[in-house]
Amino acid sequence: MFPRAQRLNSVAVAHIQKKGIRSFTPFFRMMFLPASEFRISCVIPKKVISRRIDRNREKRRILHTLKNIFHIKTIFWYVIYLQKDTSTLSLDELRIELLNLIYKQCTEKSFNKNIYISLVLDKQSEALLRNNIAQKHKNSFYHHMTVIYNLDKKDFKTYKNYIGTQSSIKTKGVCFDEKGQAALVKAKLCEAEFPHITLSCIDGIGPFYSNELLKNNTNYTSIALSLSGTIKLTFIKLDSVVLEKI
Repeated sequence: MFPRAQRLNSVAVAHIQKKGIRSFTPFFRMMFLPASEFRISCVIPKKVISRRIDRNREKRRILHTLKNIFHIKTIFWYVIYLQKDTSTLSLDELRIELLNLIYKQCTEKSFNKNIYISLVLDKQSEALLRNNIAQKHKNSFYHHMTVIYNLDKKDFKTYKNYIGTQSSIKTKGVCFDEKGQAALVKAKLCEAEFPHITLSCIDGIGPFYSNELLKNNTNYTSIALSLSGTIKLTFIKLDSVVLEKI
């Protein structure tokens, strides 16, 4: 389940019903809008699942699956409606159905250059990384490895079976300069020339600097750590999209 701060209230749901972009599959209907943070709501009508206990159980399954799909850095609001009973689906079948629904957002011309897939480290792996590699600069990251940036329709289909699943990587070494710090990693699933986890940066320098750092520095301190996490989607708002206040 998502924490309360990431759930939508009734006013926000009503706003999305009026203004939201819509996506449909036989099992689901989704409405979404760019926002200032990630929030989500799942609605299961009585006509789809009659008993409250069964509706609550299925809502937990759906939200658990969505939590494994979405990285909370996503800057959108979502309302997911169940149109057909999914209680007979396995968790993997449910994941695929939800990804079929989310595919619509990946094809929206307004947003499809602002999507990336990343391996988001679990808490134990992030803690392992922090405990073994000291932070060098003010702004700390340590939480993910970007798999692919600027996701398009073809990329989505290629990576669909991986999104929402567990994956493992190993660190090879760490490199830093006066601007940034990154851990070079060995990963089977990554499009980057230098697969890495950004660890820290100075003010005014973003995580993208890690690519330049690793390209220009061939010397790094070797360190081997086994890390694991979940492959997740992140949607970023375009600067040209104006957010409405409600």
